Amino acid sequence: MKVVVAFFFGALFCVAQKPANCWDSNEHVQQCVQAGDAEAEFTLGLAYDRGIEGIQQDYERAAKWYRLAALQGHPQAQANLGLLYAAGEGVPQDYAEAFRWSRMAAHQCLRPRNATFS
Repeated sequence: MKVVVAFFFGALFCVAQKPANCWDSNEHVQQCVQAGDAEAEFTLGLAYDRGIEGIQQDYERAAKWYRLAALQGHPQAQANLGLLYAAGEGVPQDYAEAFRWSRMAAHQCLRPRNATFS
């Protein structure tokens, strides 16, 4: 259990570093969702997760949109999906799945992008 908590905190730290400026307009988000954009899918998942932007809270729908973004490598979606699995909100409670998604998110945030090592 301590390892799962450590990965959750690592994933949450990663999520906290990204500014929440996804809501240019609902129309823009819908167009991007239809195009399969991971950021838009995450944003829609977040809206269902938190019940914001006039959308009623629905954890099952949040999990659906988080999963679509998470499968494209979106670390915030991976972290949030892990949290839903840990709490059993919208998905069956499953600590192994929670750990798996949280670990993916933590690894993405810890891996330097486009880093060149000599």
